[in-house]
Amino acid sequence: MKITKNKTILKITIIFNVCGIIFLFLFYGPYNKIRDLWITSAMTTFSHKYLAYVFFDEETINNTMNNNRIIENTDTTDLNAINQNEFIYTSKYDKEVLRKDKNNPYYKIIDINGNGYVGYLAVIYHPEKLIVGTANHAGANGTFITKIAKSYNALLAINGGGFAGDVKTRRPAGDVITQGKWVYRSDRKSLSYIGITEDNKLFLTKNKDLLIKNNVRDAVTFGPFLIVNGKPSIVKGNGGWGISSRTAIGQRKDGIILLLAIDGRQTRSVGASLKDVSDIMLKYGAYNAANLDGGGSTSLYANGGLINKPSGGTKTGERNIPNAWVLLK
Repeated sequence: MKITKNKTILKITIIFNVCGIIFLFLFYGPYNKIRDLWITSAMTTFSHKYLAYVFFDEETINNTMNNNRIIENTDTTDLNAINQNEFIYTSKYDKEVLRKDKNNPYYKIIDINGNGYVGYLAVIYHPEKLIVGTANHAGANGTFITKIAKSYNALLAINGGGFAGDVKTRRPAGDVITQGKWVYRSDRKSLSYIGITEDNKLFLTKNKDLLIKNNVRDAVTFGPFLIVNGKPSIVKGNGGWGISSRTAIGQRKDGIILLLAIDGRQTRSVGASLKDVSDIMLKYGAYNAANLDGGGSTSLYANGGLINKPSGGTKTGERNIPNAWVLLK
């Protein structure tokens, strides 16, 4: 019996030693990919930055973030390049987008599968019906996306801009425009504006004055911009955002809007990098695209309920958010 006990202790000791060696090799060995993913994933979360500092000093973290980042394409959208009457098949992905669901003329959902992640691409055929919906129809405080969607009697909704404040308030982190009304104003000077104009074109700009000049009717703030005027941003390393749940919005040259939600922080779907998101958008023909709030905020509502699996930490997985892109009936 004593021999059996000693064997068990020996096995446990061996397992711990092996795990320790693997851990040291992955985090401190000659290959930086795992270490970089750990640090960048932690540092771009709302409340888990400490996970980077548990294992690494500030110099290592700063160097890693500098070596993994996006050199953003900060151009402003050329609205004249969007022609809503021109539909061209150039690939099987165009065919997926342009072949509508016979039972749903307003949108379709395409399953997305990649290396370590699963997600959904919502194809919106009526961009004139896509607006920014806000929690309680106001600019401040947050609520679940299912409540936002139902309050607008929406066909579909996806989370929008970033937030600030505590778990309950979740006020917007930047300006919010909905149906021509500026419902929330921020005093922040450096923002990425993601809007839709009166003629239903996705408009990306760093210049707030251009929102009014180009008749932007709905807008949120987040980023980075992934593609502007067909030119993707440059990605160094993994892009500096690690892997996580992701949300993005894009528009093809034919005017069709693409809304992407990728699940993360789960065994079935660990998450995606911004490079993954940019590649998906390019593959499906996005001429302009921008990153929206991700992580625990990533949530896609369609067909009367959630179709993805959010990682917001609540019973339904949802997180209180201040606004969402909403497809009206």
